[in-house]
Amino acid sequence: MSTEGDVPAEVVEVSADAVAPRGAMTVEEALQEVLKKALVNDGLARGLREAAKALD
Repeated sequence: MSTEGDVPAEVVEVSADAVAPRGAMTVEEALQEVLKKALVNDGLARGLREAAKALD
């Protein structure tokens, strides 16, 4: 295999508190955290119009 065109992976530093949650999480708390992170990263489609737009 050739190493031409290989792009080195970008190193992203993550704070320790973002990786390990404090204590045990309930299903509802975990879902809330996932939805918050998706909303911040523009990965959450809300409503019928946004969902249809995301599928196109």
